[in-house]
Amino acid sequence: ISVKNYTNYNFEMAEITITPVRQRRLNGDYLIKYCCLKGYGDYMTRTEEREQAFIFVFEKQFNDDVDTDELMSYAYETECFEKSLFSESLTKTVYENLDAIDEVIEKYSIGWKKERLPKVTLAILRLAIAEIMYLDSVPSSVSANEAVELAKKYGASSDASFINGILGSYIRGTENE
Repeated sequence: ISVKNYTNYNFEMAEITITPVRQRRLNGDYLIKYCCLKGYGDYMTRTEEREQAFIFVFEKQFNDDVDTDELMSYAYETECFEKSLFSESLTKTVYENLDAIDEVIEKYSIGWKKERLPKVTLAILRLAIAEIMYLDSVPSSVSANEAVELAKKYGASSDASFINGILGSYIRGTENE
């Protein structure tokens, strides 16, 4: 697709070929919302990358015997997802540190056993706690806020406040240490 067919680009164009990933209809005009330069999707927002990681973590709960690399590879083959280093890294971080993350969830979800939590809630909590514990580049408050937004989008009505409470308690607990 030639870049000349699209307007309102805010990046400098050299002689590159862009591949539109998604389009959004806005006032009768089609605008490319995201694009990638033949490889890893550097144009996904961090929120979209986090949402993709959430989907991987959620899916892995139903396919525990499948390796995370295999799961992500299949998703990319179906062209449902764009490759994202952040999504891959975050997903792998969750499953490399699953026992430590689940201990935190058990500790702060007072009155709830991990096994009784809805799978959506559990996936969001695992993702957010992994981000807070192991990714220094993301502030804890951002991780918590993004987790709440994922819960509003994918969870039940009470999940967002439940997740916010657990993550808030965990963040306060780590700040006091």
